[in-house]
Amino acid sequence: MKKLVFIVTMFFSFSVFGQTEKGTVFIGVGTNLNLSFIESGSKSDTSDYKKNGSTDNYNASLSGGYFLNDNFLVGASLQLLKYKSSLGILTKSSSIAVSPFVRYYFGEERTKYFVNGAVGFGNTSVTNTIDAFNNIEFRSNDFSYKLGGGVSIFLRKNIALEIGVGYDHRTSKAKDNPSNYTSINKGFRSNVGFSIFL
Repeated sequence: MKKLVFIVTMFFSFSVFGQTEKGTVFIGVGTNLNLSFIESGSKSDTSDYKKNGSTDNYNASLSGGYFLNDNFLVGASLQLLKYKSSLGILTKSSSIAVSPFVRYYFGEERTKYFVNGAVGFGNTSVTNTIDAFNNIEFRSNDFSYKLGGGVSIFLRKNIALEIGVGYDHRTSKAKDNPSNYTSINKGFRSNVGFSIFL
């Protein structure tokens, strides 16, 4: 009986050990589940920043990276984003972006905490619905930066549930835009996902 307890204990300890050592490959998927607080606004050469209201936003991401040193991860993520806001005019947008990032883990064994930062570059397609007969469509170039942190809970040796929060700031400048019109989305974003450490 004692041998059985010892074997089960050793197996469980092995299963939850966090693999964040130098040379480990990282793969992650995540989503914000619309659990974010994003403010939408705009500005141009002829007008100061004006808040347009809050937005419903959805985001899904696929990430990959490599541990250059123990607990220090560098990588990049591919993100798909959808926004919808309404303040007189219904605005819908969809974006695709690539975001290089750095992340540092700390903590031991089953639970590890992390802090991270990222910059992003992408393109957005926007539709403004003025009424049932009038739509304005345009495309924009995007730049974003993000700062945040979270926790990785290792369910197995190489698989972790990750929960994160952070600040996100994204600007979108319309192409062929003589007035330099810029859309700004900023606020706090949540993220939930799973990561694999190989």
